Amino acid sequence: MSPASSAAPLRTARALAKQKDIHHVKSAIRWHERQRKARQAVAADAFQSKQARLQRIAWQVSNVKKPIRRALGQAREDWRLGPLRPNRAVGSNSNVYGALTQEEMRRPAVPARVQQNRNEYLAKKGREAEYPLVVDDQKYFPIVRDDRVVVIRGREQGKVGVVQDVIEASHEVVVKDINKHYADSSLWNPPDGESIEPQRNTEAAIPCDDVRLVIPYRITTASGRDIFEDVVVDSIVMERHTTGVDPFTRIDYGNEEFPVEHRYDPVTELPIFKRYVAGTRSLIQWPWEKKNNKLGQLKEAEKKITYGEHMRIRDRIRHPIKAVKFLREEQVRKRQEAAAASKALLEREGKEIKAIQSEFKAPDTEFRAKSRPFKKSKGYDDDTGPNRADPQAQASRTFYPTLMYPPFPNEIADELAPHIREARWKAKKDKRMSITQDVIERERTEREAHKNEEKARKLETMKTPLQLRWEVQREQQLKEKKEVDMDMLLAALGKHITEKGASKKTKGVNKVQEVDVE
Repeated sequence: MSPASSAAPLRTARALAKQKDIHHVKSAIRWHERQRKARQAVAADAFQSKQARLQRIAWQVSNVKKPIRRALGQAREDWRLGPLRPNRAVGSNSNVYGALTQEEMRRPAVPARVQQNRNEYLAKKGREAEYPLVVDDQKYFPIVRDDRVVVIRGREQGKVGVVQDVIEASHEVVVKDINKHYADSSLWNPPDGESIEPQRNTEAAIPCDDVRLVIPYRITTASGRDIFEDVVVDSIVMERHTTGVDPFTRIDYGNEEFPVEHRYDPVTELPIFKRYVAGTRSLIQWPWEKKNNKLGQLKEAEKKITYGEHMRIRDRIRHPIKAVKFLREEQVRKRQEAAAASKALLEREGKEIKAIQSEFKAPDTEFRAKSRPFKKSKGYDDDTGPNRADPQAQASRTFYPTLMYPPFPNEIADELAPHIREARWKAKKDKRMSITQDVIERERTEREAHKNEEKARKLETMKTPLQLRWEVQREQQLKEKKEVDMDMLLAALGKHITEKGASKKTKGVNKVQEVDVE
């Protein structure tokens, strides 16, 4: 081999340009390949979303609208035929006539990817996401098993029940003893050797949009007691558990966020969510959290039991008589505690009433003076007691009844004090309102005058040169115009009238003369 053939190829300008073109073409091919895959993924998601929507529409038409239309037509036909109406429960499937089938029991599934794309689209539009939320291809619902819900639509509207199951695929819930229907028993697998009826009365699924969560809400009464009432939560907000107690280290971070890798449940390895009442920070506990709280309370109560209590419990078990005695003592103790609690409540309410009465009491010397008893002077005759009128006395004696006390009790001043104070307050308020109305009217008049002046000034500044020239000429004409004397005007008018009247008379005389001559 010659040394020339073993040498590296020459890197000429033409070769470098060719290599550069090849590199650009390969890069373009790779870029277009990535774009094509991205477009295919978007098209696949759009096709999947469209198919899911079409499947739900088709299910609604075939399993809801058409059966309703068919049932109405059959009812109309039965009413028209009367006793001759046909029996439609015939054939091999007569025993399951009217029962729900498997297709009618379950709606089409909604893929997690479709739900995630829907929430992403709503987020781009600035709207709230629809539940369930999707994290790591897993759906998370605001309503779970053992929650209490109320039905807001359908024939079961207004009924409250407990959720038995959540169907994640079709976004439905099964509520205990609500929305029951007869279904085909072949949908269930009976145990071997057992015979079941052809139809089974079971709960049908309800869409999640048709139920709302029901929670107990604490209300404090006027007496200070706390009562719980059921309220319906119209909207729920779910948030990731990112602040507070770290589920792994149990360290309380307060309002600061703990590490991202610790935002999962240590046992299930799933994201931890907290749910709140929309518009507030009122935390709604999950059903399993309530159970854990109850277990914790029971454990704390067990820890508080001392050795002496253990001994007493053992004695009560061994000696029935002591147990009966203890039971009676316990009943008496409970009654005493209830009586003491009611007494304390009455005392507290009495103090509140006295405090309210003391607020309304106003010492008014004017009315209290009237309520004092009348003091009799020495020798005062009021026809009472020893000086009472005697019917057997002289006929000339006259009886003048008088009042020893004012015609109202002493307590009337306290009763009238709030009304008097209210009347005085109302009079002062009316006076202030009248003064306020006068001030408002005066300010309004001044404001309108100022507005008119401003408007006139603006009109002056908005005039055109032609208008301004015409106004100047008009002012000059008015100044140059001479005033007419009224006496001279009346004299000229009288002279004109006399001349016109004389000419008319002469014309009439000439006409008469001409007629006579003829």
